[in-house]
Amino acid sequence: MKTWLKILITVILTTAIVGGGTYYYMSRKATRDKNNLQTQIDDLNKQVATLKTATTAATPATVADAWKNYANTTYGFTLTFNDLWKGATIISGTKTDPNAVDELYLWVPTTDKTWQTTKAGYWYPIIISVYTPDNWNTVQNQAIEGAPTFLGQTASYVFGYNQSQADPKDGAAIFANITALMKTFVLTK
Repeated sequence: MKTWLKILITVILTTAIVGGGTYYYMSRKATRDKNNLQTQIDDLNKQVATLKTATTAATPATVADAWKNYANTTYGFTLTFNDLWKGATIISGTKTDPNAVDELYLWVPTTDKTWQTTKAGYWYPIIISVYTPDNWNTVQNQAIEGAPTFLGQTASYVFGYNQSQADPKDGAAIFANITALMKTFVLTK
């Protein structure tokens, strides 16, 4: 047999053996990697299912109704809204009482197009006023008609509220619910 033929057969056999070995090795490695990844996917799916179950159990009170629980960390109080107050926000606004440290306007959505305020589509049935104890005493001693109604007191602040004198066409139910809302006022500091 000629030398070049022997070399060609040797190269072909060597290539076949090395190629076959490499294919076998890579095929087994791919199968192992695939099985490992599938195990990880199955474990993650179980964890997701567990988290979904835990989240679903917590959703009704914590996520869906989160808007119902207002907490003011600056002054240390909370309010709990019922469904009538959906969409309500409390924003520090222009002070109308010079004795107040701050006035917090409770804005509520309205569909009454004739109602005019500085915040379009809203009205404020309540203003929560924040006073120092000395300023609260000043306000109470003045015996002014329409003085704020006492809500609570901390060492630093006294809280009172006033309700608006009018309401939009769709505000009667909220207006009638102000006293009930103010009973949910709780000091946290």
